[in-house]
Amino acid sequence: MIRELKIGMKLYGDINPHNFKVIALVDTQPGTGNSPLPKTFLPTIVFDHHPLRASSRKVFYTDIRPHYGSTCTILTEYIKVAGIALDKKTATALLYGIKTDTENLGRHVTQPDIDAFLELFPIIDVKKLYKIEHPKYPRSYFKVLSAALARAKIYGDAIIVDIGGIPSPDMTSQIADTFSCVSGINWCLVLGEYESDVYFSLRTSKRTGKVERIALKMVKGVGSAGGHHMTGGGKAPAFLETGESTKGYLVSRFLSICKLDNLEPKNLVPKKVFSGD
Repeated sequence: MIRELKIGMKLYGDINPHNFKVIALVDTQPGTGNSPLPKTFLPTIVFDHHPLRASSRKVFYTDIRPHYGSTCTILTEYIKVAGIALDKKTATALLYGIKTDTENLGRHVTQPDIDAFLELFPIIDVKKLYKIEHPKYPRSYFKVLSAALARAKIYGDAIIVDIGGIPSPDMTSQIADTFSCVSGINWCLVLGEYESDVYFSLRTSKRTGKVERIALKMVKGVGSAGGHHMTGGGKAPAFLETGESTKGYLVSRFLSICKLDNLEPKNLVPKKVFSGD
């Protein structure tokens, strides 16, 4: 999306937040695992559709709507009320955000999301949207996918995948979306290592899955997490204070919470497929 829509961006590491009078967080909140700001640094504005965090109550201006499927819906409403004319590039980015957050209006979707989608669709650049939704994947993606297939373990109606080292934290969510489509699977947990942290993504096909609560229980006392009823994730240091692997700890916590810890794991794909036998 950044490439196709030519969006000008800077890496967070290249700026100093103290040099700005106004800072807005979008689709995240202060103190969460996916916010780049230090925990002691409060933004000026927060727009989000995840459940309200206590730290956000201290922010000067917040608009947090957990009942919405996408933060892009909130921003679309602001633009409409302000009477700002939407250009193709902005409309395309906002509509893509709604599509990805709601799985093409099939998950976490609400009437405001549908209204915003219909408002944006006549304006978007359809060709650009197609290119965004059908990108060319780098070879590193298939390397990770191969490792995921080889390591995927099934516990009853859950699949757990340790994909090892990853080129970016987003890789866990991409792999989780792929493996959550396995037949007979209601839960999908994917873990990966990036720099000195463990990132994980959690998915469920159950409408009452309460994924955010499970993710928070998994990292209680060791990391941070967040999400919705059906999707979520978090991160923690690669090793606990005891020296224990955080991955093993998170997997054990997940299995215990979901009452799957008495099951023997099975390989998703037989090992002989990868051994060439």
